[in-house]
Amino acid sequence: MPENTDCAFCNMVVYQQNVPLGVFSAQAIKKTGKVVYYDDISCLLYDEVKNRETNKKYVRDYKTLNWVQAEKATYVKTSLTSPMDDGYIYFAKEVEAKNYIAKHLGTKIVPFQAVQKESVQKYQ
Repeated sequence: MPENTDCAFCNMVVYQQNVPLGVFSAQAIKKTGKVVYYDDISCLLYDEVKNRETNKKYVRDYKTLNWVQAEKATYVKTSLTSPMDDGYIYFAKEVEAKNYIAKHLGTKIVPFQAVQKESVQKYQ
């Protein structure tokens, strides 16, 4: 991701992976092949609703910071401060998500469809 990238939806800064808030970053590959970045998954999902499109979606694995397909990631709802205050973190492996929630009270695994639904409701 290029430095000084702004969120394709809200124009806030998209943090690099070496910055703590970078773990919340997301990206989409549009049907045209253009890659765009978001400060977190909520903005990506808002953007799809706004533009009535479905893109290839990726989020950063909380542990490795590698990109993982959004629909295949395991989502954990936390009280962490994220760019859009949703607090979701993402894991490529469900076992890593379960290990995280075992060590952090008040966290839970949330299905991707629930994250989508919450984002759509928030947008509307």
